[in-house]
Amino acid sequence: MSRFTRSRIIPDWSLHEMLTLILEIDAVYDEHGSNTISSHQKWNIIADHLIALNICRNSFQCRGKWDSLLFEYRVIKDWESRSRYQTASTSRSNGDDSYWCLKADKRKDLKLPIEFNRELFGLIEGFVIKRSSKPKIT
Repeated sequence: MSRFTRSRIIPDWSLHEMLTLILEIDAVYDEHGSNTISSHQKWNIIADHLIALNICRNSFQCRGKWDSLLFEYRVIKDWESRSRYQTASTSRSNGDDSYWCLKADKRKDLKLPIEFNRELFGLIEGFVIKRSSKPKIT
């Protein structure tokens, strides 16, 4: 028999929760910059803001989800960059190699994230671009 009960299982993040997480990270970064408070304090603030919005996640869950989202974003971003380069260098212009055009089984074969929301990608990209000349939140 398992030691874990249903109440101890952490539910998956919904799209709404992930979008809200990114908005909160951006807001905390805007308010506190990169040096005014510790990383631990920033993640506590983010978690507290989410709890106030009825999204019950702790600072470790928030940071873990951010790290995971950022990793998947970078994998897709790298794939898109290589796909555009290969398309330009081989004179193909059909865009079939874009992550967004690939079917789930093809993404899996290519070791890409199987599902990633385009709105979520755009929000992360906006954050990354906005912060590209500044230290990232850790």
